[in-house]
Amino acid sequence: IGGRLYRGTDQEAAFQESIFTRQGTDRIHEYAFNLAASRQGKLTSATKSNG
Repeated sequence: IGGRLYRGTDQEAAFQESIFTRQGTDRIHEYAFNLAASRQGKLTSATKSNG
């Protein structure tokens, strides 16, 4: 979800939001837990937020 405000002016601004559902994050957590369990408990998590 995102957009621009005041397009074409000196005050032009862009915004972007991310939406994470409980169902989606639970699925990721379960996958990561099972992956870590199969790798002697080793798991690395990384995120890139463009911020």
